Amino acid sequence: MKKTRLLCLPADSVSSLPQLGVGSFIWQHYAPEGFFEHVMFAYLDNREQTVLLNETYSIRLFKKRWGNNILSKAFFYLIRIPYFALRLIQLIKREQIDVIRARSASYNALAGVIAAKLTGRPSAISIHAPYAEDRQHANRNRLSLMEEALVEKLSIRWADRVYGVSTAMRDYAINMGAAPHKAQVLYNRVNIEKFQHQNIETIQALKKRFNISPQDRILITVGRLVPQKDPITLLQALKHLTQQNPNYRLIIIGIGYLKNQMETFIQNNNLSGNVHFENNVNHDDLPAYFHISHVFVLPALYEGFGIVLIEAQAAGLPIVTTRISGTADVVSDQNAILTPVGDPLKFAAGIAQIFNDPPGTHQRTMQGLKDVQRFTEQAIQSREIQLYEELLNTHQT
Repeated sequence: MKKTRLLCLPADSVSSLPQLGVGSFIWQHYAPEGFFEHVMFAYLDNREQTVLLNETYSIRLFKKRWGNNILSKAFFYLIRIPYFALRLIQLIKREQIDVIRARSASYNALAGVIAAKLTGRPSAISIHAPYAEDRQHANRNRLSLMEEALVEKLSIRWADRVYGVSTAMRDYAINMGAAPHKAQVLYNRVNIEKFQHQNIETIQALKKRFNISPQDRILITVGRLVPQKDPITLLQALKHLTQQNPNYRLIIIGIGYLKNQMETFIQNNNLSGNVHFENNVNHDDLPAYFHISHVFVLPALYEGFGIVLIEAQAAGLPIVTTRISGTADVVSDQNAILTPVGDPLKFAAGIAQIFNDPPGTHQRTMQGLKDVQRFTEQAIQSREIQLYEELLNTHQT
């Protein structure tokens, strides 16, 4: 098959990617190496510009219109979808785009799906999270949330293919209106070797900076400080653990609006010496943080997939997390300790079990190292190429 040209529509703005900690690898996420002749990422932004990253990748920025003059930001969703679709139609024709791929069922995705249909191109959307759950915890006006729900449903129903990053997300897409034959599982890919590699110099520097001693029990978590990740339950579990052993320490990597509430809890419970906030960390530095830690912890209320769990397993870390449907493809009772959602005492007991049962911990960790091989870049890229070929062939016929 001849090499094709791909138009990608990420959900997040180009300026937010570094803040989200994904700027270092987002460009390759939807483009299996060697399959596409050119990959273009399109965004609505505050300027009109084309940025050439290299021979394969480029960014096209479209200047927003009317947004600063709309009284309600929620209504702007209805305006910018047709505006963005019209701009994308022009781009698709001019750049001879063959296929459109969107991340998440957002206004970007709906604009892309509409543009694809009007230009006769195939479209696919990746579903990364149960957005209905996100909206339940969102601190935004009701009208905006209703419009987001409508955009999600239309995007999912009108796309030619919907790829859930887990079995749970595929089923979620079907429940939201995707035809079952159009919904498939496409896992996120993980650079397993990257997390298995140990940079001794960086590891030693981190140990020195955190003043880690041999008796310390280092816990680490990575994720946004938002209700979905339930960081307060984690702190409650830590409080219980430190009452039994003061050597428990927690490294928190991530940013979010719950940080002030977390800091208040830490101060009120004398945990200042046990908790270390790192905000965002460059993804290339993340393996070193894992290699100075003893346990990876994630008390999430819900997840779409749990890529960070795979990264931690690849680094050889034992896992304590919650039993939720979104991560069922990644963690199980054979490779992790799973606890009920929102139960700090049982979560604390799971963490303590890691240290109290070395043989069981070793067995689960070794199983985790085997299980992550399903998510290697090579395995997922092969699957992704297969899905692209099927989409293109089906659309041509």
